[in-house]
Amino acid sequence: MVDEGAIEKVLNSLGKKLAMDYYGLDLHFTVLGFEDGVVKVKTDKPIPQIFDVKIEPNFTYGKYGTINDLNGNLEHLLKYVGLNNVYIHYPEQQYVDHFTNTSMSTDYIQANPHEFIKLDSVGSIVNIKSGYVYPILTDLSMSHTYGVSLADIESEDFWDALSETDKQKLNDIYS
Repeated sequence: MVDEGAIEKVLNSLGKKLAMDYYGLDLHFTVLGFEDGVVKVKTDKPIPQIFDVKIEPNFTYGKYGTINDLNGNLEHLLKYVGLNNVYIHYPEQQYVDHFTNTSMSTDYIQANPHEFIKLDSVGSIVNIKSGYVYPILTDLSMSHTYGVSLADIESEDFWDALSETDKQKLNDIYS
């Protein structure tokens, strides 16, 4: 059995440096428990649902990351304490589920424009908190079923089509 203190030391040394260097996240980790391959962790600050990847300066696939990207890197570091194939879980954190969120209605967007940004150059709207991008349809409504995280957009066409204005909008929010 691996000592939870050893897990915490790895997370607060190598993991803290990785989170800062890759994502600009200054985090302190507290291990709440380890059981059945799951490391339960608390952080001193909430981890955003979407964030800028500092080592990718260009607007391309990999420019944005999610908690899953951070976790993949942190979980890999736990090999130094003999843990492979573990999962890091933050039981105290809640994230926007883009499929069940009330912010999926066009009326909600119009009533709460501060929660969204429009990317005119790619005909999309972004939920600022979740980082999910939704196409704007020809009738100017938003597609509720085709949202994708900024972190998961692999299409070079999307990234190449972003105007400098839209890139600045994204930088203003996530950088």
